[in-house]
Amino acid sequence: MVSSKEAISSGAELAIGTVRIWIRYRKDINATSRIKVSTGPLAGRVLNIIGQPLPDAARTRLEILCREGAEK
Repeated sequence: MVSSKEAISSGAELAIGTVRIWIRYRKDINATSRIKVSTGPLAGRVLNIIGQPLPDAARTRLEILCREGAEK
């Protein structure tokens, strides 16, 4: 996890974290997409993409910053 913070919303505590992931290069992933994690410690969670995914120089993978947790 890159960073995390806690937010207080209407009396309830919400944990929000920023996660950096790498996936195989795809043209159809953009800043409005969401990613459902299928394996690893975040399996089953849905991540919201923050900003535009960044391809590597060879365009073989994308670096993506995502937010995990409750968002309004």
